[in-house]
Amino acid sequence: MSNLRKQILSKSLPPIGPSSSIRNYTLIEWNIYFNDKRYITMDKNTFCLYSRNTNDNLSPIFWAVLSQAVTNLLQCQCIAIDIRGHEETKTTDENDLSIETLTNNVCQILHNLFNEDNISSIFLIGHSMGGALAVYIAKECSSMINALCVIDVVESSALESLNSMQCFLSSRSKQFSTQEKAIEYIVRSGQVRNVESACVSIVGQIQPMINTPSNETDSSIFPTAYQTYFLSCKSPKLLLLADVDRLDRDLTVGQMQGKFQMHVVP
Repeated sequence: MSNLRKQILSKSLPPIGPSSSIRNYTLIEWNIYFNDKRYITMDKNTFCLYSRNTNDNLSPIFWAVLSQAVTNLLQCQCIAIDIRGHEETKTTDENDLSIETLTNNVCQILHNLFNEDNISSIFLIGHSMGGALAVYIAKECSSMINALCVIDVVESSALESLNSMQCFLSSRSKQFSTQEKAIEYIVRSGQVRNVESACVSIVGQIQPMINTPSNETDSSIFPTAYQTYFLSCKSPKLLLLADVDRLDRDLTVGQMQGKFQMHVVP
């Protein structure tokens, strides 16, 4: 290609950005983002909670970076819960991951933390399968929930992804020589795009996990009444999606009827 042609073609292209610096994959501790870590024991089960207040000087681990951003914008407190089968929460039956059990656990924690007669507004947020759980919690603890946000979960697309989950899990690396190597892997493989989030959340992913039932990736584990409960929830609702194509018929109709607010985050 001639130099003249290169110059002509390059004028129609956006400028080349600066070269990125070497990424730092060093592990980040939870207390950089949360100022408090506590344990609540209920019925011989111990649940781990992380919290961060707006006015604290310190900056569940997957929500660490988001909690910092939210508390910098709003006068609020962020609380992240390690639900059953996750990280430092210990229960008598780690394999009981039914939606009823998980919902009951979180509702008990909320009642333990807050007085229902004198409660501050709770804005409940859940991502993916946790988003479906948040909808069930909002239904069972409706008097305590002021608003609901569900991130990137649609029943039809979730059921489709569950069918390929076993293939995805089998393709992941099983061990790493260092924590930094594990962080680098999940970033380079596209599982987590934000390096900072990966550095603080990796601990919960590389710890030994429970032996979950063989049918865990079956479509039966997804709560099929999720969208019905979401649309009927009386609290203000927000659905965050990565792509409008993930919106199925029921949610499309509900969104057109003004039953919830939707925002697409590419």
